[in-house]
Amino acid sequence: MTISWTTNTLEKICIRITDGSHYSPKSIDNGSHMASVKDLTPYGIHLESCRHISQNDYENLVRQGCRPEVGDVLIAKDGATALDTVCEIKLPVDTVLLSSIAILRPNPDIVHSTFLRYWLDSATNRTYMKNAFTTGAAIPRVVLKDFKRVELQIPPLPTQRKIAAILSAYDDLIENNTRRIKILEEMAQTIYREWFVNFRFPEHEKVKMVESELGMIPEGWEVKKIGDVVAYLNRGVPPKYDDKSHSLVINQKCIRSGTVDIKHARRHTTRVAKEKMVQFGDVLINSTGVGTLGRVAQFYDHIIDCTIDTHVTLARPSDCVSIDYFGFCLLDMQNIFDHMGAGTTNQTELSRTNIACSPIIIPRKGLQDRFGTLVSPLRTLSTLLRKHNENLRHTRDMLLPKLISGEVDVTELDINVKEFEI
Repeated sequence: MTISWTTNTLEKICIRITDGSHYSPKSIDNGSHMASVKDLTPYGIHLESCRHISQNDYENLVRQGCRPEVGDVLIAKDGATALDTVCEIKLPVDTVLLSSIAILRPNPDIVHSTFLRYWLDSATNRTYMKNAFTTGAAIPRVVLKDFKRVELQIPPLPTQRKIAAILSAYDDLIENNTRRIKILEEMAQTIYREWFVNFRFPEHEKVKMVESELGMIPEGWEVKKIGDVVAYLNRGVPPKYDDKSHSLVINQKCIRSGTVDIKHARRHTTRVAKEKMVQFGDVLINSTGVGTLGRVAQFYDHIIDCTIDTHVTLARPSDCVSIDYFGFCLLDMQNIFDHMGAGTTNQTELSRTNIACSPIIIPRKGLQDRFGTLVSPLRTLSTLLRKHNENLRHTRDMLLPKLISGEVDVTELDINVKEFEI
């Protein structure tokens, strides 16, 4: 750190430190947005997941200062994810906040919002704040008076802008890739639903509809059990975890809606039978728990030495069904799998037998293959973009602590910071 860096507290560098509403208005079906910590992401507030409140309640909370402004830095302050999520408000947003989110309004004459956001997002600084200021055993939280006491070292504003520009370049690429991934996935999903749910596949006008146990389906299509169209269907193994191993085990956290997020996988040293090693095209189904039971993802990668744990069921398609059709078909059955769970309110389980006995529609193989030809390039590109994002995050996370601590000096670098001028 250079001599020009100064030590301050958040109270000294912020115009305002507050949080959202301590009163939770009644939810309604359609109305104004109200966000809580669950709706907070590193890139802003996810409005689609916010609940809705009446316009009158919304306007009252706006008057109380619960709506964030451009330049505000938001950070989770209550719950299991306290201090783990932080973002900067870059564009006006029509939502008010609950008290689980802290609102920091930086003084633009002292600190740049983007620099502050990255300072709070550093793993080292997050650990410092958690150890020094988190209270509550059952529900961790940071109270506002403790936020004000947080100490930080900051460089002059020109250096802050350069640091913000460097780190933002990575996040802008990640955000752009994320948007592309969403578009690619929506395109593939639209084709699936048009062909195999709405039955408007190529030349569908020439095909007669016939009765089946699942309703009317095109002539020549069949209804079969999942167990009849898989080459393998089983749970995983109880792993022996070892962070030094190169072998990965996929758990429930890895299974997102449609995709497998490897970064949540753990390393293990368990001896695993060959058929339990995850292969390209395998469909993984969360088979225990509450809230995520029945969640489906397809493994669309060629990573070797990877298996699943006992909370996950692996369904491997046989040659009679195409990989892409099988994946989308089971993904479309998530709600069905969820309602098949049996057990207590704290622990439900989806049995392999129930999965195997579930009926699915099997179109003609030629049409399945034609579908795969269309969507496989979209899904492959989506997978590559996810890997690109992982590499970008890794590089950014390596740079972040070095930049915001002054270990890497950027004062003499010629960096375009026009976007970050205050």
